[in-house]
Parts: sequence; structure tokens; C-alpha cells
Amino acid sequence: MERAFMEINNIKLQTLEISNFRNIEHLKISFESGRSAIYGKNAIGKTNVLEAISWLLTGKSLSGSSDEQANKPHNKPNACVSVKAYFTRGDHDGLIYEKQYQEVWEVSRGNVEVPTLKGHTTKYFINGVEIPLKKDAEILLNEYFAFNGDYAMLINPLWVEISDYKVLREIVVKLAGDIDNEALLESSPTLQSHIQRELEEVGGDVPLLVKNLATRLKTAKNDISNTKLIMNYITSAPLIAPGVKERLVRELKEKQDAHIQSVSELEIKQVALEQFIALKYQKLNENIAQTFGEVKFNLLESNIKEGSFKEVCYPYIIGKQTKFEKGSTSEKVITGIAVIEALKRKGNLPDLPIIFDEGEALDSESIATKIKTNAQVITAKVSDLFHKIEVGTLREN
Repeated sequence: MERAFMEINNIKLQTLEISNFRNIEHLKISFESGRSAIYGKNAIGKTNVLEAISWLLTGKSLSGSSDEQANKPHNKPNACVSVKAYFTRGDHDGLIYEKQYQEVWEVSRGNVEVPTLKGHTTKYFINGVEIPLKKDAEILLNEYFAFNGDYAMLINPLWVEISDYKVLREIVVKLAGDIDNEALLESSPTLQSHIQRELEEVGGDVPLLVKNLATRLKTAKNDISNTKLIMNYITSAPLIAPGVKERLVRELKEKQDAHIQSVSELEIKQVALEQFIALKYQKLNENIAQTFGEVKFNLLESNIKEGSFKEVCYPYIIGKQTKFEKGSTSEKVITGIAVIEALKRKGNLPDLPIIFDEGEALDSESIATKIKTNAQVITAKVSDLFHKIEVGTLREN
């Protein structure tokens, strides 16, 4: 059943036709179904082939930029930017998807030499038929690909770096399975006795409770110091009658004892909260390990005693405690594809073509052995053993 699903939902990019995209005037490419590398001289347009695929499917560049003006050729401001791709999916009929972008320039009255940008048009075509509304074109494409979401998360290994960490975190936690606060407290009566009421008072908002406890503890400690200063002053004040002095010191001592008790209770609650958070994220990380395998994530950066609680989400480079953003290009690609595969496996998502630049960081052996995917792989700047598409030898039509 799983194998049949994989075959049905294995999307292949068969041909790609590009016109007036950045420095590519016109180019038509046929791809192998396995792993292809685009190579050629510098500045010839290898990377822009990959950028064209990214723009077609996501509306953004591989780096996450949505600046469509960057895609038009500099010397042809009125040119129509066009990217057209022919996809196949298992035994389904093929689908041709095309997107066109064109700016509208007008010459202002009285200033015939300087045209003014008035806007732009974007057109969408499915199998040669123009689809007037973008949302309708996306619906048809989503139906064919059997996927309704951000295509970048399935085609771009660097998506985990350029995406909003909140979006990535939501996906990771949802797929892995979040940990319920109440159930966790019920499993630990000691923690439950110390912080359940506190959590209920803040509506289960753990970051808010972390901040509140730290603030209350700081205030209580300050109260102890201030009370001690006042007691010392009263004790040494010569003009205060002995009886009054004794009464004031006794009252302040009672207050100080109350503050000390408050500090002790708050410290116990703070320790309990720290243990609760550690236990929650330990269990959450166990769930993540079952879902993402060798890819580990960091979800929290906190200092409970200082009231710092920051939810984050980034993967570590496979086999290292190195943040994704600090990894080498090859490490990022390998880790990013491992994340993509986990997302597909857990979410029953389709195999879309995986595209990435900087392919020179991976030789053919690395691509064959370290990149574990059934998806089509298209990269650039690798000129060794895989199916090669030499941009410089293709003629302009």
C-alpha cells in the first residue's frame, strides 16, 4: 500500500521551457527522472534554471525572496517572463503548468522619453488553458500534485533555514505529536502540587508563568533587602524610643520572615517549573526522534531563573550539534533533504522534484550515497557522473 502510494505520488519534471527569465532569453530542457546536474561556464544561467523552477512552483526564489522584478531581464523591461513545465505523476496524464509575468510600462504625457512602471500582470496556464484567477490555478495544481501547502518545504532543502521558525515549529510539533500539559502533570504528582494552580492561573501559558515567577521572585528578594535596610536604620536611630523601636523591629522581622518564606516557595515553584519544562521537551524530543530519525531539532532556548523562555525551531546538522545555519553547504543540503523526507513520510506527502544550487559542494558519490530520496533531484555546478545538462550548448529557439 505504501509503495503504491509512493509510485502514484512521485512527481517528475520532464521538460522545462524558460523565456526572458533573468539572463535566459530562451531555453528548453529535458530532464532525467533520477538525478540531473546543470553545468556550464560561470554566469551562463545554471542557477537561474533552478530559480525558474522555484518561482514557478512557489512564487519565490530559492532564498525566499518574492521580488518578481528580479526575474525579468535588465535589458528588456517590457519582456514577458515565462516559465513552463511538463510534469508527470505515476500513471496519471501529464500536466503542463505555465506562469507568465509582465510589467506594464507607460509613457507619461509630456515626458515621452521616460516610461513609468504602472504595474504588472501575472497569468497562469494549465495544459495551455489560461486560468484567470491565481487561486483557481493553485487549486488545479494542488489537486494534480495531491498536496495543499507551501511547495518550498518539499522542493528546497534550505527551506528550513529561510522559513519562519514559527511555521517550521508548528509543522514539526504537529507531525511529532505535542505533549499535553495536564497529562504530563498528572504523571508527576510532585510537579502537579507545585505548579498546576500556577499554570491554570495563566491559562496554561508556560512562557508567561516563567516570566511571572522570575518577576515575583525578584520582587520578594528586593523586599527582603529593603526590609533589612529599614531594620538596621531603626535599630541604630537614637531618637526613636526603645519601646517603639522594639515594636517596629518586631513588625519588620515578621514581614521579613514572610518575604523569606515567599522566596522559598517561589524558588520551589521555579525549580518545579524548570523540571516540568525539561520533562516536556524531553518527551517532545523523543517524539521528534521517532518522526525525523537522525535529524535533531532545538525547540527551546531558555533561562528559567532569569525569566527567559524563547521557543525556537531549527535542526542540527546530521551527526553534529551544529546549528543548521552554521553548517557547510553540503551538510545543509543533506540535512535539509532528510527533513523533507521525514515530512513526506509522516504526512504522506508527494515526491516533488528537489532542487538546490551549490551542487559543487557534493560530488556524484555523495549525491548517490548521502542524499536518500526517491524524488527527482536537480542541481547545478556538478559536472561528473550524473545526467548532465550543459546550458552552454543548448541553442536559443
